[in-house]
Amino acid sequence: MSCWVACTIIASTLVLYACAVGHAAFAQGRGANLANAAPRQVVAGVPRSWPPQYGVDENGNPTGFAIDVMEEIAARAGLHVTYRVFNSFPAAMSALSSGEVDLIPNTGIIPERLKYSSFTSPVETFVISVFVRDDTLDVRSLDDLVDRRVAVVEKNVGVRLLENRPDIRSVIHRDVQTALFNLVAGRVDALVFPQSVILNLARKIGIEDRVKVVGTPLLEVKRGIQVRKDATELLAALNAAVEAFVGMPAYRAIYVKWYGRTEPYWTAFRVLSVMGALFLAALITMAWWRYRTVVRLNRGLEESIAERRRVEEALRDSKERFRDFAETASDWFWETDVHLRFTYFSNRFERSGLGADKRIGKTRCETTTDDTNQSKWRQHLADLAARKPFKNFEHTTRSQDGGLVHVSISGTPVFDAAGNFKG
Repeated sequence: MSCWVACTIIASTLVLYACAVGHAAFAQGRGANLANAAPRQVVAGVPRSWPPQYGVDENGNPTGFAIDVMEEIAARAGLHVTYRVFNSFPAAMSALSSGEVDLIPNTGIIPERLKYSSFTSPVETFVISVFVRDDTLDVRSLDDLVDRRVAVVEKNVGVRLLENRPDIRSVIHRDVQTALFNLVAGRVDALVFPQSVILNLARKIGIEDRVKVVGTPLLEVKRGIQVRKDATELLAALNAAVEAFVGMPAYRAIYVKWYGRTEPYWTAFRVLSVMGALFLAALITMAWWRYRTVVRLNRGLEESIAERRRVEEALRDSKERFRDFAETASDWFWETDVHLRFTYFSNRFERSGLGADKRIGKTRCETTTDDTNQSKWRQHLADLAARKPFKNFEHTTRSQDGGLVHVSISGTPVFDAAGNFKG
């Protein structure tokens, strides 16, 4: 027995020595198990916005499911990851193929990408679905979109899926945000894209009630860490860490953090309705209590009436001051709701001949004569999605008599006390 143990120890030592020699470049990289080894530096390319996989915080640092998973796997593989943020997934893919970055933390494992890169074992699975506007009633599957415009995003699997359907007119977009806004604006009839990304993105920008999934998923796509084709040792280290990490409690915690939230029941309309009902109930309760108090005690009635009159007069004075200001200003005021649909125009807008009644309930995209694919429109829509103020945005619309009118608008986002976007 002692001889067998000695032989086993010697054989194990030789194996470890051979691994150390054969993988000298990664000996320090796997320093998670070596006390004095320094982590190896790798560069990861990530898109700026692809929720819940990718995003950036207020300081510009990457966040998301893919980033949290990458950090855990990197720690297990003895790696230190530096992130480069790109404006789109195609830009990150190009950086990987040119060697500017070493890996992309989480992408779909599809044949086109295997030509210039390799993948670890899967870290999750996506489904590709068809999205339409919420008021679309005649589309139940991809077969109902024959000879209609369907949005896809370049270098996404949706492009390949529609290549097999020449009877459907695919419209390729450079990023998912533009594709989603074009769907909502009616410029395309449907959108083919990973389901979880669209649901999270729509929820993030407040238009989750404007789109819906139809039919069954078109495809299930496994996703893994995408690595340069020549980085075989990096791939081996990452793959070992993925195999050890996926399915562990730490992985499950990250998954629940980014995917465990259900679609919110409390939409802005429902919240306002409930708040209004509670406020009305509170007023009724207070009125009843005050009435009972007055009847029972028979005092304080005159003070109560006087206080109510002071409040009403103050409110009336405030409204009159705002109305006078709005009517005498050289410009007009406008408001939109949380879905960016017009809800109010000041009276001076009517005097411009543009016609408020035909614009209430519509978005600016739906009332302009511009091509919203212009770069200035894409930037404007991106600012709206990011809840940024804007100033002197110029576009063209039509007056009530059909003439073209050039307008310059400015806007500031409004948030409630909890930081939720209101319009």
